[in-house]
Amino acid sequence: MGMFDTIKFSRAIPCKECGFEHITTQTKQFENLMVVFEVGDYLPGRMITGIVEESLYCEHLALEGKIKPSFDQIVYLVIYRNILIGVAETYEIAEKQINTFGFGELFLLYQDLHKKRDNFQGKYNRLASWCRRYAEYLNMGAEEREEIENEKGLKSIRYGSLFPFVKKSEPLNEYIKQLDDQKDISKYDLFY
Repeated sequence: MGMFDTIKFSRAIPCKECGFEHITTQTKQFENLMVVFEVGDYLPGRMITGIVEESLYCEHLALEGKIKPSFDQIVYLVIYRNILIGVAETYEIAEKQINTFGFGELFLLYQDLHKKRDNFQGKYNRLASWCRRYAEYLNMGAEEREEIENEKGLKSIRYGSLFPFVKKSEPLNEYIKQLDDQKDISKYDLFY
């Protein structure tokens, strides 16, 4: 197929033949740089506002060879000023999305993306801070570590986020797992 871009759907689109739930499709409509685009992303290239027809490729795995792979199913990429605002299963739904899309929807779209970015940035900052403290902790002498672990003195406050993890076999992985479990970082305390 050569170079292409990938469109990642915000929700799975089932194959009409076998029911397989597709979460992406490939397209040659843009710059074909092997980039993955999601709803809300800016699409490079010529200015587009409208609906772009794209085919879904399905191997029909659920039908165990009863049907040959095909590109029969069509999806519609809904684009507003080069922003991918949706992927629709029918032209009518796509047309409704493009005709009713306005600045309010744009605000809501970017509000969600902004929240995701803030969440990622918050987790990254916490991880970086935790790693710095853990490196400092590992470079301390045994006596100083023991004092901190026994939570004596003001210094123990700085290293408080390490305590649940330092005795585990893989402290960093355990901390990352805890961060991954936090869906909305803003709901957690500011001390990290």
